[in-house]
Amino acid sequence: MNTIWVLVTERSRARLFELETPTAPLRELKDWADTGARLQNRMYETDEAPGRTFDSMGGQRHAMEPRTDPKHKEADRFAAELVGHLHDAHTEGRFTRLILVASPEMIGRLRQHMDDTLARTIVAEVEKSLVKRSLDTIRSHLPSPPVYPERESRLW
Repeated sequence: MNTIWVLVTERSRARLFELETPTAPLRELKDWADTGARLQNRMYETDEAPGRTFDSMGGQRHAMEPRTDPKHKEADRFAAELVGHLHDAHTEGRFTRLILVASPEMIGRLRQHMDDTLARTIVAEVEKSLVKRSLDTIRSHLPSPPVYPERESRLW
């Protein structure tokens, strides 16, 4: 089996497609909507007031800001969930190669959670946010063979 999976994602939504040959149409396998990533920052926070701290010089106090943006944390959690799904599917032999279509930030988040085995299945990356686009538009942005001369046999 030389099935290619195409993951098209953004911070709060992802679509997974299958591509069996270079000329085959995309077939949608799954659509994720991460509703947690769409919440406003204040909805992530507790009812408690933020912690207080003293300045190192003088006796002024001020509220401490959270160290991470809750939306970034949720996007990271969503990326980990997607990679977990891909890892399980690859282990089961459901695909052999992977194309990522996402913003550079989201591609980085996905790669951060991948092990080496899954990372080696990536044959192309398209740095665009196309998750809300039609199948034809997504297909038109996918690379034509060969993507990389040294990987020609891997992609098609």
